[in-house]
Amino acid sequence: TGDRPLWALAGIGVLGAQYVRYDWWHTSQREGLYAVLVLVSLALQAAAHETRDVRTAARGFALAGAATALTWFGKPPCVVFAILQAGVALLDRARLSISVWRALRMGVLGAAATSTAMVSFVLAFEDLPLAVRMLAKVPLLHHTIWNRSLVECYRSFGNTPRLDWAMGTTAAFLVCFFAFRLPRRALLALVLPLGGFAVFAAQGKGFPYHLQMVTLGTGVLELVLVAAIARRVEGRPALAAAVGAGALLLGLQCRQDAVMSPGTQGDWAAAGATPAMRASDAYLDHFEWGDFFSKDLRAAAAYLAAHTREDERVQTYGLDPYFLFLARRHTATPILYDFELNVDAALEGGSGARPSAADRAALLAYRDGAEALVLEAVRAAPPAAFVFFDKAPFSYPEDGEADFRAHCPKVAGWLEDRYLPALRFGTLRLRMRRAAAAAP
Repeated sequence: TGDRPLWALAGIGVLGAQYVRYDWWHTSQREGLYAVLVLVSLALQAAAHETRDVRTAARGFALAGAATALTWFGKPPCVVFAILQAGVALLDRARLSISVWRALRMGVLGAAATSTAMVSFVLAFEDLPLAVRMLAKVPLLHHTIWNRSLVECYRSFGNTPRLDWAMGTTAAFLVCFFAFRLPRRALLALVLPLGGFAVFAAQGKGFPYHLQMVTLGTGVLELVLVAAIARRVEGRPALAAAVGAGALLLGLQCRQDAVMSPGTQGDWAAAGATPAMRASDAYLDHFEWGDFFSKDLRAAAAYLAAHTREDERVQTYGLDPYFLFLARRHTATPILYDFELNVDAALEGGSGARPSAADRAALLAYRDGAEALVLEAVRAAPPAAFVFFDKAPFSYPEDGEADFRAHCPKVAGWLEDRYLPALRFGTLRLRMRRAAAAAP
């Protein structure tokens, strides 16, 4: 127990490096949260494997199931982590303090509790059948735009060094596992990198943020490797010195991640050291690129928040629901993104895929259904404003409102006389409902 503080510090250093490996855009993606949730689930399951107390083991498996199930509702392929976790429980069944079937039942109960809470939330606030229908159709939109081969995903966006390091670490762990005859519960360390790689490969996009489970899992493998080797050479000073040197190199590698971090190089912390500095244009300039304009989002959101009531809703046509967060307003319809109303990119196809005739028909039907849904919703409850994004991803229009008129003529015709001409906030165009604008 005396060396636990040192291992805690090592964990903070190695696992904390996760948050300097990616830039602000990739760190903010959902995969970062899911990686942490799976890590928590693995920690709970590891404790359940190790304990001799029956009740503690049962609670550990239940909580592990609850934590890992949370990821399913944001990215369904994350169910692969639960499958791998169940596999480790089956392999280590002889060492568990409870029967493996009870362990699996407790995991299922924990997952069921989480799932019930999540589904109940949707039922209380939204339309669950509609959500399921919409989610089932979204892969069709993505499949024809991004469908890179595994080799292309490996080579894209600078993924190669991260994947090489992960594969090398995984190979070293497997050698160590069999050579040192590690306990089977140590296989839990493989769940994040292997499951993360499966999710990364299955999506076929190759985006760097899809690797967050892999890189965090690689850190777990590194810690387990060092711990296993340190225990193996305990009492052998010469070998222990070699292990210390290896641990130091691992620390230097984490330091290198920090030094090369876009956050460090971009000097965001210094540029936004105070609340006043974080509200300045100079600070926001750090976060803009070709299709994301933070200053424009904030300016339009501030205007909308000042000129609408809190209970009024907004319809967007772009790819930044962040605008709704900044304005503190809810969406008027379930259709948030331009690629649901403008499917040109999916019809054209992208890397690795072209839509078949059946796909094209399904995409057009999806678009027509999305416009019909928006038209029905805004007629029933006219939103306070429509917001159009210039240069939004997928379509990259120079004029977001003109793109909307071209692809959603029915809704555009309905709003024409009911909403004031567009106000410009850089790349955002805001049309206020006449009745709302006239109200005090």
